[in-house]
Amino acid sequence: MSCNTLTETQFFSLVSTIAGKHGCLLVDIDVDKRIINIAGPSESEYACAVELEEILGHYMAAPHPSEFGAIENYLGLESIAT
Repeated sequence: MSCNTLTETQFFSLVSTIAGKHGCLLVDIDVDKRIINIAGPSESEYACAVELEEILGHYMAAPHPSEFGAIENYLGLESIAT
């Protein structure tokens, strides 16, 4: 196994730890689509999304399927892209 990959257990643990650090609840994770749903106060969700994108970006083998990052998706900019 490459040192640049995470096991499923490590992935869930990392996501859970980051969500908890920001006071967010982990609502749902779709590993195949790389979607992590969190719930919490807006500021907490934003900080959590930023950290998740930063940390998980180091471990993702393929680029995010969207041309936008978590912050842009969080702000709803994906739906208005031209």
